[in-house]
Amino acid sequence: MINSDQLNGTVNNNKKNNKNNKKNNNDKDDITIHPLDPKYQKQWHHNIIGTDMAWRRTTGDGAVIVAVIDSGIDYEHPDLLGNLWINRHEIPDDNIDNDGNGFIDDVYGWNFIYNNNDIMDDNGHGTHISGIIGAQGSNAIGVTGIAWNIAIMPLKFLDANGSGRVSDAMRALNYAIQMGATISQNSWTCHGCEHTAIRMAIQKAGSAHGHVYVASAGNKAANNDNPLVPTIPCSFKLDNIICVGATDDAGKYTTWSNWGKTSVHLAAPGRSIYSTKPNSKYGWKSGTSQAAPMVAGVAALIRSINFYATPEDIKSAIINSVHVDPSLEMKCVSSGILNAHGALEIIVKGLERVDTTTKSPSTVVIPKTTTSKSSKGSSSNDDDDDDDSCGDAFCDRVAPRDNGAYCNTHSIPHPICQGSSIECEPCSSLPKPDSWALEAHSSTPPRTTSPLFRLHR
Repeated sequence: MINSDQLNGTVNNNKKNNKNNKKNNNDKDDITIHPLDPKYQKQWHHNIIGTDMAWRRTTGDGAVIVAVIDSGIDYEHPDLLGNLWINRHEIPDDNIDNDGNGFIDDVYGWNFIYNNNDIMDDNGHGTHISGIIGAQGSNAIGVTGIAWNIAIMPLKFLDANGSGRVSDAMRALNYAIQMGATISQNSWTCHGCEHTAIRMAIQKAGSAHGHVYVASAGNKAANNDNPLVPTIPCSFKLDNIICVGATDDAGKYTTWSNWGKTSVHLAAPGRSIYSTKPNSKYGWKSGTSQAAPMVAGVAALIRSINFYATPEDIKSAIINSVHVDPSLEMKCVSSGILNAHGALEIIVKGLERVDTTTKSPSTVVIPKTTTSKSSKGSSSNDDDDDDDSCGDAFCDRVAPRDNGAYCNTHSIPHPICQGSSIECEPCSSLPKPDSWALEAHSSTPPRTTSPLFRLHR
C-alpha cells in the first residue's frame, strides 16, 4: 500500500512540475527540447511523432488527469511516483471514506477487482502504458513520457494474468469521471461481447463531461469495421473515442495490428516501445497497447494548453495533423501516423483565432509529411528487455455475473507475438443480456471465476 510519506513527496513534485510547465508554455523560441533523461535515446517513438517540437508549447500540466484503466501501476517506480494523481480529499490509511465518494482510502486510485485501494501492478501492462503517457520528464532518471507533467490516475481492473470484466472497466470509467479525469487510456478490446451499457457510458462521458476515451485497436490482424463481430470499444462510432493502430520504426503498419478504414482513426508507433516496467525497471513491449497511450499523451498536452477543448476539438486536431502515408490509406480514417507537434499547433492557432475573431478553429488540411527511422539503443542494468510481446487485452465472452455460467475457452498461437491469445468458444446455450448494468460502489468478495479480458502474452 502507499503510505503518507510517499503522498507528501508526490504533492511537492507536482507543485514543482506546474511551475516548470508555466515556463515551458511561454517558450516561443524556434527550438527543439530534449529532456535530460538518460534512456530518452532509446525511445525512438519521440522522433517519429515529433514530441521534441511539441514540447516547445508545453510539457504538460499537473491539473490534467489521465486515467489508465488497466492492470494498475508500480507506484514506487521513480519515473512514475512524481506524476501520480492524488485524491487530496482523502486521508491515507484511516479506513474512512473522507470525501464520501463510496471508496475508502482511495488516495491514488482504486482496485476494481477486489474493491480496495491496492493499485500495485502485478502484471506490468499498466506500468508500461503509464510510462509512455506520463513518465516524469527531464528528472535525470530513466525515460520520458509524452507529457512530462500530468496526473496519472491508475484504475485497476486487470489482474496478474491480464484478466478482467467489462463491468469493472465501466466502474473504472465511472470513477474516472467522478474524480475529474478528462482523458482515459483503454488498452483492451472485446469481440462478441454485449456492449450496449459500455457504449452508453462512454458516450455520456464525452457528451456530459468532455471526456476523451483513447483505445487500442487490437493485435489480431483483424478488420475492426466488420459489423458482424464488432471490436469494442474501437468500433463504436462516438465523437469522444480515438482508436489507434500500430506502426513500426519505419512508419509501416504492423502485420498484427487491427485496422479499420472507418473505425481506426490513426496509427502510432507500437513495435518495440521502451518504457517503465515494475520493480523500477525499463524495457520494450509491442502492441497497439503501446501505440494508443501516445495519443492519450498528446491529448493530455492539448488539454494542458486548452483545458476546455472539447473531445471533438482534440480528436479533430489529432486526426487532421497526422503524417500521411499512402500505405495506410486503407488501414485507418486519417491514413496517417500521430504528429504531436502538428496537433498542438492546430490547437494553438485555434486559440489565436478565437482571440482575434471569437470564432471556433476550423479543420485544417492534413500535412503530407513522412516519418523518420530510429533504433532501440543498448540496454543497461535496470533494463528488462526480453519482453517484447504484444500487450493488448482482448476478451473471453461471459454470461452476466449473476447467471453463474461461463463460456469455455481455448488458446490459439498468435501469428506474430510470443505466447498465445484467447478466443471464446460458442456460447449458444447462454442467454445474451440486453445490457450490462453499471455496478454500484459496493464491496464484493474476491472472484475466482473465469475472466472476460485477456492480455496477449
